[in-house]
Amino acid sequence: MQSELPDRTDQALLEILRCYCFSYARPKSQAWEEALLAAEVAFGPELGGVVASGMMRSFKAMRHARKSCFEFANPFCACCRGQLRVDERRMIGIISAVRSGNRSSVQSEALILCEGFDPQPMLHEIERLAQHLPGAKVSRRRMVFR
Repeated sequence: MQSELPDRTDQALLEILRCYCFSYARPKSQAWEEALLAAEVAFGPELGGVVASGMMRSFKAMRHARKSCFEFANPFCACCRGQLRVDERRMIGIISAVRSGNRSSVQSEALILCEGFDPQPMLHEIERLAQHLPGAKVSRRRMVFR
């Protein structure tokens, strides 16, 4: 996984995302706590909570848009977490593209991730999240799906 993601920010976001996914899949695990801890370790005590909350809102918006399950690797399995799933790659790729200001493929990737349903709520949350990430070059112009 390390070599498949461009930088540490993307790697941290993937870990946070996976913990949230695991928490939804197995609520008794309370893996959302691990998501918060991972965010604080990666982004610091002040920004960690903001990033964790932004990732949760982005993931929740995507979950409401699509109908099928989001495929993710178990963050607590040493073998599994080394593999990057297609859905994970797409979600982190969209966040990374928005963060870097490269919007050329964001709309199409978001539409695919949301399975043809309206990606606008997810994109709105991702824009909010990206503003707080290191190296953010987020445009003031809001992305609108047409």
